[in-house]
Amino acid sequence: EDAGLLTKRDWRAARGEEPAPGEPPATFAIWLYANDIDGQDGKPEHELRLLGPDGEYETVAGVVDEGARQASRLNKAFVISGLDASRYIHDRELALRIVNLPEDWYISTFYAFYVMPDFADATDEAATRLIEDNLAWVRAAAAGFHEYEFEGATAGESEPLQQRIEVFSFPDVALPD
Repeated sequence: EDAGLLTKRDWRAARGEEPAPGEPPATFAIWLYANDIDGQDGKPEHELRLLGPDGEYETVAGVVDEGARQASRLNKAFVISGLDASRYIHDRELALRIVNLPEDWYISTFYAFYVMPDFADATDEAATRLIEDNLAWVRAAAAGFHEYEFEGATAGESEPLQQRIEVFSFPDVALPD
């Protein structure tokens, strides 16, 4: 659906809606959707870093790490939750960087980043299912997002993947069943 670059602002504009600014909640989550994320328990393939208030990128998560969740040659979403909004969302913008760690893995393809409410019961499996089966709900529930063109964007050994995401109001929604 909608192969090509898309942001929350563009998506809302195409629907005749103006995205509303708003105060973020105390915490938020990032749902990242990617292909071929490898790792071993305690040794993730990538790190997710967010721009902190001092202008430096801070590591907030290994991607993938917890129990060596794997998406080798598969598309899969990963939920990074409990992120401090006051620390990482500045002037309605989130800046992130995906860094490939030196190990046995070389490259992954990222298709989208969604700035989401911090749902207590969000799992990688639920996020994957929603992105693949109910993308309109994910886009509406996201305070901001960046979807890449059909081929995605790669993060590999030589260069990190960097992205800035405009953040709007966080809708008051619950995860669908």
